[in-house]
Amino acid sequence: MLDKEGKKVTTKEFFKRWKSGIEGITPLQQAKTSLMGNWIVLSGIVSGMVVNALVRMQDQWWWIEIILGGSLILVVIQMIGGFQKYWRFKEIDKQMKEIENGNK
Repeated sequence: MLDKEGKKVTTKEFFKRWKSGIEGITPLQQAKTSLMGNWIVLSGIVSGMVVNALVRMQDQWWWIEIILGGSLILVVIQMIGGFQKYWRFKEIDKQMKEIENGNK
């Protein structure tokens, strides 16, 4: 494996760099990434419900609708909390940048 400069990187060095990169992720980045993942899950749940409702040939699949309906509720609640967290972190980030710019 090679790094950006073309130097060979061992597996141990790769994971060491990866760990330091992961530790540098800000709470705002975490919240944003979590929201993006929730959108993917939400679209999958809704698609599953639509497909199950349209394609259902037998009444043996009613339990899938129950599972998807419960998942939909959980994901929507999780997204509401995620948006609240994202907006708070975004406001904090904005205030921190204003403080940094004021000190220069």
